[in-house]
Amino acid sequence: MQTDSKAPAEQEQMSLSPIRLPVSLKQWLQQKAIKNRRSFNSEAVVIFEQLREQETTHATQAH
Repeated sequence: MQTDSKAPAEQEQMSLSPIRLPVSLKQWLQQKAIKNRRSFNSEAVVIFEQLREQETTHATQAH
């Protein structure tokens, strides 16, 4: 049983990328993760993906 929402062809290799966060930002992200029933890491990935999509959308609209 596959629990990942992405199809196998859409999955990307993962890279270990430790980052330093201000305590307040880490706490905010932890609370969002809890609210959305995600792990801390999964919540961060979702936010980064959303930001990337917004930037891509804005870049194509600007041209």
